[in-house]
Amino acid sequence: MEETKKISELEIFRRFLRQKHNEHTIKALRIDLNQFGEFLSQEGIRHFKDVKKGHLKTFLAQAKKKGGMSGGEASKKTVARKLASIRDFFQWLSEESIIPINPTLGVKIRNVRPTRETTALSQEEAKRFFNEVLNGKNKMHIALISVLLTTGVRQGEIANIKGSEISFTNGKIIIKIKRKGGAEYFLPLRDDVARYVHEYRNLQRKKGNRIGQKDYFFQSIFCKKISPKGMGSIVKKYASLASIPNVTTHSLRATFITYLFEQGHDLYQIMTEVGHKQPSTTIHYHKRRAGFENSLCLVADLL
Repeated sequence: MEETKKISELEIFRRFLRQKHNEHTIKALRIDLNQFGEFLSQEGIRHFKDVKKGHLKTFLAQAKKKGGMSGGEASKKTVARKLASIRDFFQWLSEESIIPINPTLGVKIRNVRPTRETTALSQEEAKRFFNEVLNGKNKMHIALISVLLTTGVRQGEIANIKGSEISFTNGKIIIKIKRKGGAEYFLPLRDDVARYVHEYRNLQRKKGNRIGQKDYFFQSIFCKKISPKGMGSIVKKYASLASIPNVTTHSLRATFITYLFEQGHDLYQIMTEVGHKQPSTTIHYHKRRAGFENSLCLVADLL
């Protein structure tokens, strides 16, 4: 590839990544797209517009054979993730009119299922779980988990909230989160959840750990941004105390979505609230499908 073309293609890739905000998503995209780029170079493909559906199918077949750990066979879930990364990139190329046709359309990985469905807590389990959180008397844990349970935000979204993105007005709190793709969404907190968040912030101030506008709001004991691993450990701790197995941070999101379905709320309102782009994604959480005036975050009776 000519040097000018290399720079051009590289800049296109950088532009694509700049519109992503979740660090884990960016990391996965880099890995998957770099692997696909190496494959295309071996195939003599110099430009994105020259990629055909056959190239993608050949790459996925090769990835399945040697795309796993230590060069072994990859799981269907791993191959599906690679396809999702490539599809996301080429969809963006198509929307930006960089390529005339999206070659990923119609390419599928059949029979891909997660190894285990995400556990959604029943209303009784959620209350028992949160009671253990309250008994722990850790104000950060109480604030963090109460927000997760009553808003359904993703762990990456809540971890990235900064001081400037939480509005405290007359005892009310509205948080601004950045969805996948960078879209901003505002979520009001219930009065009891707002109180927990206030108490956590006030405790941080008393400790001298004032949370500035540019600081991450939910912090570890080292006053750093809370990590997914740290968040997961907190959730598992209280789930264990409540004798509820297989609970992850994502379980709290699944619990929120399932609860709203069970209360009879509209599919598209739930989609908007939790940031899903496709109805099928939201319906995946629906276990027992059975107008609200305010945000659904205000009605989840899960604490």
